[in-house]
Amino acid sequence: MKVSQAIANSKLDRLDARVLLAYVLGYSSAKLIARGEEELSPRKEAEFLKLVARRRKGEPVAMIIGRKEFYGREFFVDGSTLVPRPDTETLIEAVKSELPADFPGRFLDIGVGTGALLLTLLAEFPNASGVGTDIVQEACTLARKNARALGVEGKAEIIEASYMPPGEFEVVVSNPPYIRTSDMAWVEKDVLDFEPASALDGGADGLDAYRAIAAQIAPAQKIFLEINEDQAADVREIFARPAQLFKDLSGRDRVLYFS
Repeated sequence: MKVSQAIANSKLDRLDARVLLAYVLGYSSAKLIARGEEELSPRKEAEFLKLVARRRKGEPVAMIIGRKEFYGREFFVDGSTLVPRPDTETLIEAVKSELPADFPGRFLDIGVGTGALLLTLLAEFPNASGVGTDIVQEACTLARKNARALGVEGKAEIIEASYMPPGEFEVVVSNPPYIRTSDMAWVEKDVLDFEPASALDGGADGLDAYRAIAAQIAPAQKIFLEINEDQAADVREIFARPAQLFKDLSGRDRVLYFS
């Protein structure tokens, strides 16, 4: 079977099929497209079909291949935390728009997960350092693995903790759980079945994590928070500070910056 036939016969979204087949073959996306007429070996075809079967059962592509791109870098992913999403790149853009490129301070990432926020910021700000906290031990292990892979482990400390650890931090970032408990039933099945609900469920009104963060923040700290599209007014009220709003590429409210 040819590469192009395998993709067509999979009956998956073409992008999903291409990503899975490129993973099996060890090809880049561009190389896979260029090799469309290449014949698959029986072994590679069998490997691909196994991955197709997993995807048809709802398993996210990122979980199947164990990695996900975020802000131009690849992160290892697993079931201990959320898969990084493109909307969250809005927070990186917000930070870059407000801090000088030679920012020498320390970041704190509350709920570090894969490390997508903290490690990306440390890569983008070469003079900065930072700490990431998470209550899930496996997530901390994953973030450390990503720090090593991205070459920023010397600037990043990952600790198992809830919210604010000891230390001085000029900038706090977080993508906390913000979905209302009553809305969890509407979350895509692919997400609920393979990503931890604790990283999504923000309590009855979706604001529990914001209240916990606000209770520990120092007045001088700059704060960048991802929010749900209908939460800007409520989160502003919780922090009782001036805030700048950033929208994602779809035009939805996505990040609040408290200066």
